[in-house]
Amino acid sequence: MGVHTFLTILAALTWARAGPPTEPVIVDRVIVVVGDDVITASDIDLTLALDERDQTLARELAHPKVNSIQRLIDGAIIRQLAGNVDVYQPTPGQVRARVEAFQHLWPESKQYHHFLSAHGMDEARLFAHFFSRLVIDAYIHRNLSFNEEIIDPAEKQTRYAEWIAPHRKAAHIRHVAPQPPP
Repeated sequence: MGVHTFLTILAALTWARAGPPTEPVIVDRVIVVVGDDVITASDIDLTLALDERDQTLARELAHPKVNSIQRLIDGAIIRQLAGNVDVYQPTPGQVRARVEAFQHLWPESKQYHHFLSAHGMDEARLFAHFFSRLVIDAYIHRNLSFNEEIIDPAEKQTRYAEWIAPHRKAAHIRHVAPQPPP
């Protein structure tokens, strides 16, 4: 008997012994779809948790009244605009440095690993999230061309709002209403 056959039989016996699930379980919920990017409730929770410890240019430029869902929508739009253009792609070393800086914000390694676990993440997924955040920041920085003369946060926020507005209008954004469980 092969390993695949053994695992199939084991899974069938386990299911038979435990029985089918009595009720469906909601694991996550889709909030909005931007183009091909899906934004879930857990994405919002993770963004809020990361924002507590990791400052990004996109967060700095968002108007204080802009909620986390809109910031995630903007991030999806910007990632789609950036595509795979090399100039916006951080190097693995840049991402690793950002992840390591984030790790060092925790007094103990155990707390950092608890954070990852609480958000259903491992270091590879965290690396991917920081990669994405760096792409967004690079795209904004390069396309808004903030110079050293503009230091007023309100002026930066206004310029960002004016710049992102037509991109929001052009993007295919579909909000998904909550559905009652089956």
